[in-house]
Amino acid sequence: MNFDIITVGRIVSEKIYKNNIIIGPVLGGPPAYSVVTAAKQKKKTGIVTKIGNDFPKNLLNIFKINNVDTRGINTNDISTLTKLIYNIDGYKEIIYPSLSSSISIENVPSEYKDCKMVYVCTMEDDVKIEDLKMISKIGTFSAIDLGGYGGVHMSKKRREKINNIKKYALEASNHFNFVKASDEDCFKIFGKKDEKYYGEKLISKNTIASIITLGPKGCLITSIKEQFYFPSISKKIIDITGSGDSFMGGFLSEYLNTNDLYESAKYGSAVASILISKTGGVKNDRIPDENAVRKIL
Repeated sequence: MNFDIITVGRIVSEKIYKNNIIIGPVLGGPPAYSVVTAAKQKKKTGIVTKIGNDFPKNLLNIFKINNVDTRGINTNDISTLTKLIYNIDGYKEIIYPSLSSSISIENVPSEYKDCKMVYVCTMEDDVKIEDLKMISKIGTFSAIDLGGYGGVHMSKKRREKINNIKKYALEASNHFNFVKASDEDCFKIFGKKDEKYYGEKLISKNTIASIITLGPKGCLITSIKEQFYFPSISKKIIDITGSGDSFMGGFLSEYLNTNDLYESAKYGSAVASILISKTGGVKNDRIPDENAVRKIL
């Protein structure tokens, strides 16, 4: 089938709590944001996730609208429900009223196992750490988001069960060509350090680049040969929820086009700048298509 990008992780029915306002339930989760973004950049995409029969059907319509292949959605599980709570400083905490079971290599359809890019982007241990190596090999390239492996997506309860968060995150990242983490994730994993330290620490023998997203400051890209910032190009900020995930959907799509880290960072930044100017989770009118992104660029 020669898919371009396959995302792996839990999609969620999410309520967002911000400024005493409740938004939702909306479709959320890194795999949903990133796969729809990639599909709207004219990539052939699929998603591997688990939900229950109670998952709101209307939230899944966006996959059909954008021709995201859904054979990897297992519906014989329980649905993942989340409460995304922003405090007055903008930092977030995620509470999980329910979690689906974890995803393994057996849950990946055979048609996905020769894709160009696999992106593991999880909420909380969606893929067990011992299964990451096998799943990373289904694509020519591979990428991971550390939000669910020591970062801010991980609940306090789960974090308390891990003896060494730093070791845990690095073990997860070592199998992948691209390692993405927000500055908030890195603070949770490494403690308070310079962001350049974060970028360099996430480089291993398999890494093409680490990507540290820095909110309004943009992003920091680090490879063995170079390290550079790309500034945010956002002018209007309404809701940053999903910005890092949409950034990665754009970044990975453009990398498949160009094999160029700078052009990929620029493209991802343009995608995110459009998404954060609207609110409402993974919505079709919130995530830009390729024409809208090229116009910005």
